[in-house]
Amino acid sequence: MFIVHPSFIFGPWADTYPRPITKETLGVNGLLYSIITGSVLPIFPCFVDVRDVAKAHLLAMDLPPSPGVLNRRYTTNCREISWKEAVEHMQKTHSELKMPPPSQYSDSLLRVDTSDTIRDLKFGKFREPEQVLDDAVVALQEVEKTWA
Repeated sequence: MFIVHPSFIFGPWADTYPRPITKETLGVNGLLYSIITGSVLPIFPCFVDVRDVAKAHLLAMDLPPSPGVLNRRYTTNCREISWKEAVEHMQKTHSELKMPPPSQYSDSLLRVDTSDTIRDLKFGKFREPEQVLDDAVVALQEVEKTWA
């Protein structure tokens, strides 16, 4: 058995997936939505792009069986970034957002070891956190326009 352990999963919805009809139905993207609409959350900023999680699942399915190994666990997470850095970035790329100043956010980092995923799955590189944030913000802004 292979297990892919993602951190918080942000990103756009698949074209064939139904869009959330309210902010309460955003799923984990609701965490980022809370931040871009003015909340300061006391959690560590560990996240990964939904497309990277899908890639890890596909790569894990192609691994050959290993006798004697009950399961393998593969963690997915993009490069570490603090919420303070994330908010500073989003303010530069999405100046229309009404977030509290970056100084109100933590500059703490949570180290997540993805070396097994990169090595065993031959994963390559995860998307950069700035790209993950930008893509997720755009997706959230687009879905928000559909709400009544």
